[in-house]
Amino acid sequence: MRAVRGYAALMPSGSAARTRKSTSADTRKRGSATKKTHFWSAGSQAFWPLLLCLILDPFIVRFADIVALEGPKVFSLVFPWVMVAHEPIFHLSGDFASTVTQWVLYLQFPLYGLLMTVTFRAGQFLRGFIIGLAAHFSGLVIIAAISYFRP
Repeated sequence: MRAVRGYAALMPSGSAARTRKSTSADTRKRGSATKKTHFWSAGSQAFWPLLLCLILDPFIVRFADIVALEGPKVFSLVFPWVMVAHEPIFHLSGDFASTVTQWVLYLQFPLYGLLMTVTFRAGQFLRGFIIGLAAHFSGLVIIAAISYFRP
């Protein structure tokens, strides 16, 4: 009678499986080491929100001149942090308050871009947009709260 090969004889040993995994990992390492790194890689793509906000900032500041003609409510929708900095509850002198609001006007949208860039670098693109919008709308909430509780 002939000997029947059992189930265990058909299975490869554990050491054979480990050597196959290690050889495939070695080839993956070699392949990734020979790849060229492009400027527009995953890490540098994360900077586009900051670059976009920096490019748009002069146009947004020019837009502030036009929106200011519509009144303070429309201006506060677009530039809420400027209105927060200009509130009298901070008891700033007139010249210093003017200087602070000018700085906030120029830095508001680049700071949004910086917040989104930090989040984009973590690989969460939608979360970056949400954080940028949350930063903007939190300024609107603060303006609404100040105007509601103002005597």
